[in-house]
Amino acid sequence: MLGMAACDTSNVRYSVEIISILQSRCFECHGGTATNGGGLQLEQYAVLKLTAQNGLLVDAITRQVNQMPKGRMALTAGQIAQIRTWVRNGAPNN
Repeated sequence: MLGMAACDTSNVRYSVEIISILQSRCFECHGGTATNGGGLQLEQYAVLKLTAQNGLLVDAITRQVNQMPKGRMALTAGQIAQIRTWVRNGAPNN
């Protein structure tokens, strides 16, 4: 089935799957010199890990009100599953 590989959660890595999701869906507002993300710069691994560990990352992408990415289509079920798996595994810098 086309698209199933994108939802593979058996070996989720920060350096491959997570950074890809963040680059395509989050860094526009939460990266580099972007000013639309309330000062939350997810390009910095330490900030991302803290955001993941305190539950804010998964909450932001799954909540019904003010869901991230703001004003854009929600992440796919596969992207959310990959982020949840990565967080559940301790948000490693792998």
